[in-house]
Amino acid sequence: IMGLSNAHPALSNTNTGGTPYGASHVSGARHDQTLSQDERALCEDQGKRLGEVVKKLIAG
Repeated sequence: IMGLSNAHPALSNTNTGGTPYGASHVSGARHDQTLSQDERALCEDQGKRLGEVVKKLIAG
């Protein structure tokens, strides 16, 4: 499991999605809820962390 850093400010501020286990989003019954700025920041952070882990795994 590769989650988010607890130090990320958006993780403490978000009211709509994201946990230490990873970024999340609920789009609503009509699928009309867009990503909040906090959710977007958490998604970007998790993507960067994944890229760093992959580089380390490839490097051995």
